[in-house]
Amino acid sequence: KQVPVNVTGTFDRISLNLPDKIKTNGSGDFSFSGNWFPFLLKGNYIVKDGLMAKDFGDDDSDGSGTDNLKRDQFLPRFLLEESFQPLVVDVKVDLSNGLALKNEMIEGTAQGELRILGNPAKAAIEGQIRTTGETKVNFRENIFTVTSAVLNFDDPLEINPKINVQARARVDSYNVSLLVQGHAKKPEISLSSVPPLPERDLLSLLALGATDQQLDTEINSQQQGSAAGFQVLSAVANPLVKKVTGKIGLDVQYSAGFDKTDESAQRIIVKKEFNRKLGVSGSQTWGKKLKTEGRAHYRLTDKSSVVVSVEGQESGETTDTTDQEGR
Repeated sequence: KQVPVNVTGTFDRISLNLPDKIKTNGSGDFSFSGNWFPFLLKGNYIVKDGLMAKDFGDDDSDGSGTDNLKRDQFLPRFLLEESFQPLVVDVKVDLSNGLALKNEMIEGTAQGELRILGNPAKAAIEGQIRTTGETKVNFRENIFTVTSAVLNFDDPLEINPKINVQARARVDSYNVSLLVQGHAKKPEISLSSVPPLPERDLLSLLALGATDQQLDTEINSQQQGSAAGFQVLSAVANPLVKKVTGKIGLDVQYSAGFDKTDESAQRIIVKKEFNRKLGVSGSQTWGKKLKTEGRAHYRLTDKSSVVVSVEGQESGETTDTTDQEGR
């Protein structure tokens, strides 16, 4: 088990996808050394351009605890064991040229320095990046312009940076300020506005496009009949409720609008992904009629999945459909 290796060199115009969904192009230098598995790949990487499409908190594993490395069939049996790790990396990444950011939370450009460590299939990230230029944050389907954003990667076990984001948006006749702090997986969000509004009114403004007072003024008496449903929906925005649903892995959303008959309707949607293959969702709509929908999907392959949906209305009529989708 002694195979001394020491190789050094340079590289130019290479493309990497490390970690997954973080794609970069650039050049630099490297060394490959060690006496036995795992060997060490160390180097400096100057990024020319790239794209970070990874959502914070993404889990690339399938729940089995195994990595995604492909084992060669001709390796000795003991090397085929699940614990086998042929390579570890220690790469310093220079992002002074800028890295594009685009995921469900943020879109823009970042600069800084990072260090990628560990198993290439599940690498950890250390370092700091800051947004530059025009960067946008998506909050409750409202687009905020970022005035300052810093991400500190300090957790060796997962990609869950500490964040400090300050942003603003013009919503209706209000200048709304957004402050996001804490870790990316469970951030703490603060809202304020000019002219000043209570937090409840701010959430209504962002979610529905109008404050509670405006809604009370504008909707007619028939629409107000669904106010009880709206109270249930707005409770989702309560931080305590959000904290509880977050801990049990639920994604809860609510909205207000009109149904096909132009009647006022309030809707709550609950989603849960058990793993990469199985997920379920359910919704209930309050309006002239009470409507309940449920949906479960199971991914068979990367190109096909099975979807089962159930729909029920106040009349008690239900439909049940099963279909296979090709993608």
